Amino acid sequence: MGAYSSYLKKKLNRSRVMGMIASMIAIVLVVLYFLGIADQWFSVINISYLLGMAFSSNVTCQDIKIGSPWQKFNAALSVFFYLFAIALMIYAFVCGGISF
Repeated sequence: MGAYSSYLKKKLNRSRVMGMIASMIAIVLVVLYFLGIADQWFSVINISYLLGMAFSSNVTCQDIKIGSPWQKFNAALSVFFYLFAIALMIYAFVCGGISF
């Protein structure tokens, strides 16, 4: 049980760190946008991607509890935000907000 417990602890800590990193980067992007350094599309697309990353990190954390509905909820939100980031990229490219 000790090896499995340490494995779960590492997995939980890894997902927490990834969530914290995603949150800190999102805060930096918001600050850069309000300071006029970052573009609007760049900030929104990356924040959407970071939200997807945070929710996918929660999925790996929630699989410890078998039968928990939060794992499916986090997985659905993760897929939604990843697809939303792709949709925003396509929309920004079509509207001329971003280019190659």
